[in-house]
Amino acid sequence: MTIAWSNDLIRDLAKRRCVIFLGAGVSANAKNDKGTSPPLWDAFLEAATKRLTSQQAAEVSQLIAAKDLLSAGERVKRYLGPLFMGMVQEAFINPKFRPAEIHKHILRLDPRIVVTTNFDKVYESLANSPDELAGSLVTKNLSDIDLTAVLRGEGRSIIRLHGTADRVDDLILARSDYAKAHVRMRSSYEVLEALALTHTFFFVGYSLRDPDLQLILETHAVKHPHARYHYATVPGPADSMQVDTYRDVLRVELLPYTVVPGSNPGTQDHSDLTKSLGELVPLVENERDALRTSLEW
Repeated sequence: MTIAWSNDLIRDLAKRRCVIFLGAGVSANAKNDKGTSPPLWDAFLEAATKRLTSQQAAEVSQLIAAKDLLSAGERVKRYLGPLFMGMVQEAFINPKFRPAEIHKHILRLDPRIVVTTNFDKVYESLANSPDELAGSLVTKNLSDIDLTAVLRGEGRSIIRLHGTADRVDDLILARSDYAKAHVRMRSSYEVLEALALTHTFFFVGYSLRDPDLQLILETHAVKHPHARYHYATVPGPADSMQVDTYRDVLRVELLPYTVVPGSNPGTQDHSDLTKSLGELVPLVENERDALRTSLEW
């Protein structure tokens, strides 16, 4: 069963008052000529343990199993030194991943601001390709001093919360990186806090496990208990306790979609998310046409 889209979300997307957050679940749909997709972060870290000593690998694997990916990333980064950044580029940039249908649906929603924690550049390559809105997407990293220009600019932008694999100095992927970013880039986090007040956040394929983003949403929910809800797509079904927790603690409305077993053992088929976004596109386009007629921008 596809997602039942909220009228408020449709209207906010139509008015471009919505910030779309792209997570690893979106990038997982991209493939290269060999049929390979960008790895999820836990899978990447697990693969990196093959270059560690047996004791180091056991430590990292234990942290991954406990879902403490920040500490796992910290250890892998320290153990491998300069080799680690090369592995990041080899995994996320060099394979030349091609955009999938889900990327095209998101681009057709024509958001003014996209935020991502992904290290690949699949969405940018699509948005700036000659067949699309050539050269129209500006990339900003959290470390950029002019990030505030995104708030009042009229163009299309993508904000990279964790940097990109081709700018290794800006990458945020371990616990120490988070600590430094939280202090050095405080003004950039204030941009996200401002966006949470003025825009609806729409999380697609996004786990909401980013600690800084969680803090922003939790603070926003406490300070503004009557603010409009943000939205997040999640693999269904979502239990009532999970729904209530996200609504009350983060002011995020969950939008579950159907997940079925994949063609390979141990895999899952998330194609219902792509189908749901495909259904969302004409709803937003029709609402945008209606707004042009009514002039209720």
